[in-house]
Amino acid sequence: MGLQEGTRKRNRKEVVLYLFLSLVFLFSSDAFSVKENPDNVLAIVNGSPITEGDLIYAIQIEHRREDLSGAKELNLRDFLERMINDKLIVEEARSMGFEDTPLVKKKIQDFILREAVTRLYKEEIVSKVDVTDEEVKRYFRENYERYNLRIIEVKTKEEAEEVIKRLRRGEDFGALAKQFSTHYSAKEGGKVVYTKLALSQSPLFKSVVMKLKPSEISNIVEINKRFYIVQMLGKETPSDEELENKRSAILKRLRKFKEEKLAQQYLKRLRQKADIQINRELISSIYKMAEEKKVDKLKGDQRVVVRVNSDTLTVGDFLVLTKEATIKEYMPLVNRWIDRKLVDQEALSRHYEQKEPLKQMIQRYKEQILKRVFIANVVVPQIKVDEEKLKEYYQKHKDKYKNPDLYRIQQITVKSLKKAKDILNELKKGADFSWLAKRFSTDRFASGSGMVGWKRKSEMPVKLRELIDKMKVGDVTGPIKTGEVYRIVRLEDKREGKVKRFELVKEIVEKEYMDQEIKRILNEYVKQLRKDAEIVVFDDAIKRFEEKFKT
Repeated sequence: MGLQEGTRKRNRKEVVLYLFLSLVFLFSSDAFSVKENPDNVLAIVNGSPITEGDLIYAIQIEHRREDLSGAKELNLRDFLERMINDKLIVEEARSMGFEDTPLVKKKIQDFILREAVTRLYKEEIVSKVDVTDEEVKRYFRENYERYNLRIIEVKTKEEAEEVIKRLRRGEDFGALAKQFSTHYSAKEGGKVVYTKLALSQSPLFKSVVMKLKPSEISNIVEINKRFYIVQMLGKETPSDEELENKRSAILKRLRKFKEEKLAQQYLKRLRQKADIQINRELISSIYKMAEEKKVDKLKGDQRVVVRVNSDTLTVGDFLVLTKEATIKEYMPLVNRWIDRKLVDQEALSRHYEQKEPLKQMIQRYKEQILKRVFIANVVVPQIKVDEEKLKEYYQKHKDKYKNPDLYRIQQITVKSLKKAKDILNELKKGADFSWLAKRFSTDRFASGSGMVGWKRKSEMPVKLRELIDKMKVGDVTGPIKTGEVYRIVRLEDKREGKVKRFELVKEIVEKEYMDQEIKRILNEYVKQLRKDAEIVVFDDAIKRFEEKFKT
């Protein structure tokens, strides 16, 4: 059950990972690359070492990040113990022959392919792309020049013609914008500022603006069934300070442009040296059958539609590939399939899996898969799930299925600590909270007597979350510093979250019950396996690693 769901999720991810084969490479980093000294062994389990690299890799998997910033407070010894337990389970899975099953082999091959493609992309695209400082400056100059404009937007051509007449009679553009325009800038007399980059989103609008001289007014322009009149007020050259603020985004954009272009050239070269055969006559016959709605007769058909070197796309595969597509989309899909196969073949031909660090990564990934397969085939079948057990679990853990508590709060926000303390003193003397909020609060709730309304704890500032549960209705707390301001908060009311009905959370309950039972049964296996295991833990090595890891 758990393994099948995980398989579906990974399949969806793998589809996403291959989107670069529509001529845009998306892979950009080696997610689990670890620099390590293979001799840094922390423990040995039945002759199999656990190294510093193994531990870092396991932490990366758990925290789903490369920098490990969220893992600095981990108890590494406890984590190592879990790894020892996992090692024992993996050995048991191997002894049961799971390593040789088609599922495990396919998962490993898929992993090797994915990592090989990542490395190919780095070698052929990333390492060959460079963005110079001059290119950044040029892009900035060309795209961030600002245009000060006035705009009038109306719904009909008749309205636009009326506005143009009045403008030609000398009426003020800003006044007419306030009177007629439906554009968001109407209140400001139609004033807007656009960069050339922003104007590029609408080529027609951009072409109109580019032709205008200062103070000049355009003719009527129709865009998406709306009618526009534009006045050029002037241009502004962006400052060097703005360049520094935009530098990172520009670098990223220029690198992406260059990578896309290089990827297209690379795919073109792969196609030129490949043996590609497309049976267009067969594709035409499939088109015809699709139009006649007889395509179901071709399911399982093994005739070859496309051949790319040694890989083939059969009629049956073609139908799966084009299942949700219209006939017009067939060939683009075939071309993307060809590109994918060419990249796969080239990546695998380089045998990255025979070199470090991928060789070690494959071993670690295999151990993850073996543990999952063991759980799916040995542990899960032992778990009997019925309505009664789920309801019992639900009753024991009701607090987990509550809607969050709600708090109705009123607040006063001021800019200085002294002012906040003065207001608190006034409140202690009996001053009305609502009156003080209206008079002194600087936030948007002031006009409503400081009434913020109902909030979940998660929506509150961190410091207020720590205090709110200790407050009774009517209590006032503060001052609480939030950024550059100080808040005084009054708890107006509180609603305790109600427990959700079993029927509404049954799927969640079942998942959590399954997780609990899986852990329980795994722990029982580990206890038995530890009895006969030879486990050596190197305390000195762990101490040295802890010092390095937490600095």
